[in-house]
Amino acid sequence: MAKPKVINTTSKTLNEYGKHVLLLYGLKFTPVPKTNLIELRTDLRKFCRKLRLIEFFADKPNSKDDSIVKPESKFSPNRNRDIILDTYIDFLLKYPLEEKTEEIKKKPNNLNKKEWDGLQMINNDKDLVIKQSDKGGACVVMDADFYLSKMLEILSDGNTYKLLGQNIDNKVFKNIEKLTNEHSDELTKHEIGFLTNPNYKTSQLYGLPKVHKSKLINHKLKSSTSEYLEITQPHDLSFRPIIAGPACVTSKLSEFLDLILKPYLSFIQSYVRDDIDFLDKIQRNVTASETLLTFDVVSMYTNIHNQLGKEAISYWVDNYPNELKRNISKNFIIKALSIVLEWNTFEFDGKSFLQLQGTAMGTKVAPTYATLVMGYLEIKLYEKIAEKYGINTRTNFIGKWRRYLDDCFIIWDTNIDTPKNLLTILQTLHKSIKFTMEESTNSISFLDIKVIIENNKIVTDLYQKPTDSQQYVHFKSCHPPHTKRNIPFNLARRTCTIVEENKSRDDKLGNLKIVLLKQGYPKSLIENSIEKAKNIPLEELRHPKEKQSAKEPLAFVSTHNPRNPDMFKIIKETISLLDASPKMKKALAKYKLINSKRQPKNLKQMLTRAKFIANQANPINDVDSFKVTKCQNKRCGTCPLLLETSTIKFKNTDEIFNIKTKMDCSIKDTIYLIKCAGCDKEYIGETSDLRSRVRVHKQQISDPRLRHLYVSHHIAHCSINQPIPFTITPFFSVNRNDRIYREELEQHFINKFAPELNRDSRTNNK
Repeated sequence: MAKPKVINTTSKTLNEYGKHVLLLYGLKFTPVPKTNLIELRTDLRKFCRKLRLIEFFADKPNSKDDSIVKPESKFSPNRNRDIILDTYIDFLLKYPLEEKTEEIKKKPNNLNKKEWDGLQMINNDKDLVIKQSDKGGACVVMDADFYLSKMLEILSDGNTYKLLGQNIDNKVFKNIEKLTNEHSDELTKHEIGFLTNPNYKTSQLYGLPKVHKSKLINHKLKSSTSEYLEITQPHDLSFRPIIAGPACVTSKLSEFLDLILKPYLSFIQSYVRDDIDFLDKIQRNVTASETLLTFDVVSMYTNIHNQLGKEAISYWVDNYPNELKRNISKNFIIKALSIVLEWNTFEFDGKSFLQLQGTAMGTKVAPTYATLVMGYLEIKLYEKIAEKYGINTRTNFIGKWRRYLDDCFIIWDTNIDTPKNLLTILQTLHKSIKFTMEESTNSISFLDIKVIIENNKIVTDLYQKPTDSQQYVHFKSCHPPHTKRNIPFNLARRTCTIVEENKSRDDKLGNLKIVLLKQGYPKSLIENSIEKAKNIPLEELRHPKEKQSAKEPLAFVSTHNPRNPDMFKIIKETISLLDASPKMKKALAKYKLINSKRQPKNLKQMLTRAKFIANQANPINDVDSFKVTKCQNKRCGTCPLLLETSTIKFKNTDEIFNIKTKMDCSIKDTIYLIKCAGCDKEYIGETSDLRSRVRVHKQQISDPRLRHLYVSHHIAHCSINQPIPFTITPFFSVNRNDRIYREELEQHFINKFAPELNRDSRTNNK
């Protein structure tokens, strides 16, 4: 039976080259990106800011601040504190990146033109939706209407989801502000600043296809010898709902709660951290009457009723009061949890919804919260075991019962009772929590481990689902070389850690070699990695020593891009110039320079999107929606100045700029154009909030005392007789809330379009 890498559930035939790329490379594959000097300059500026902060705080005592979280600081020390540091920073920021780029921008692509065009054909097809499978990593291609119908089935559960008339994120944010005001005596100013950050975005609901649970797909796999599977709209394909909200209105509160509640996990006796932790805790000897059981909690995240969750969290806080951070009260925790649980809003197909019960899979606190709730129910379970079977059985049960989130495992003695009766006890723990059970007297899977009984002994092997694609990162992928070199060793090490019998281990490693060869890895690298892993003693594999660094990391963080100049190499070769400053030499002595790389976009990020709009599955490609429009609020102070358009003609270049995003007055993180109503002269600016920025411009124009920019002075005099002094048009949407990045983009457009009114230096009031 072949391992599926691409599952096409549509009636369409994928184009040859797009299909080839998905099969050969997979969704983890990263194409070589284009040169991006704006991002590189942003990274350089952030590194230089780190150097200034090191100098600024070098001779200052450590402040006593026990804040659990802090908002991102925007403070950057001024120049003229250390002339050596100023000179070095000037050298880095004025480094001739364009000249160096000419030498390397001809580096070859890792996709040829036909492959790239084939991918674009798939990406531009509005009738298709692409998702990675819930487990196994396969690429699943679906008809948009099929995906829509399956997601609407999920949303039709009126006990779990409610359709809203409008977006209520602002209302939720006010509730969070109210909470912090009511408990301001328990929170530090940093924590309040973190929790009340107004830069939030609405969550989006999407579904991951559970191909491993589809009987139709698994049946077809049994007779398939191809890694490409075609099966039109399998009706039994279900989806795992994920609410993508890394920057949603409750995300900061959820993160704060997660940090507060995590310490309580150590008191859960069944808690399994990962595969290795399970291997350490599993019993090794079994009797003839013992059998292997696993239990799975049905839809755990959505089936934990909110009242049960609050009851469980109250239990842990009440019974382990010493784990509470500072003087944060249980009252605050429960109120905060209520907001996260009861105001979990999201969008799907352009409509707003509210989740009525359970917690969203995707919010930060969800795994910790769910683990604590199940741990609370397990305490009831232990008491039920004691009532039915006695104290000794209870003690033995606690020692054998293991759980990772919703997956449970135990070696059960059938002399005590039948597994079916144990399942019955589990079903009585709470009316909303139900379990499924699997039983075997020979072998059973738990996490990535296959647990086997041999001669009354437990041995472990590696478990892989039939739908596991084994689609590891291809060697041609644009990943840092050291990352790709480590992949064969890490996979071989994982195999050697889990698989205990030598023959099975060697068979698995042999299969791994075949898979990695197909993924383009050099034979010598694979063989050396396997031998290295095999030579590590099992005890060391399962209990690796953590490397301790005596120095703090000083990281230059940049996107891995072979077409950008290697600025880390320049920094590494020149940072010793700072030794000429006694203060910087002493301050930097406790730091270790680190080259930290973020990964550029891979195929998954390019082809899959959380946001879905019916009949417009790929809204990013809908040219008709790329325009600036006014809102419908007659009291809006921005829209009278807003120019509705889909193109901009810049005065000094006569270039037509096509707007590539749908925007209105509510746009956040944007580059905008102002035109003086008196003379049509132009100004380009950046802002995190267009409405707020318009208010600032209007205030500066009307009040001479506030005119920090030349543009304000000019418009105040030039447009004095105009009913509307200027027009404003957001023309470029910035995909991140990052002031330094916005400023680099602003400067890029200023250099490109040469607006006359950008005369003096930018201020921070944007």
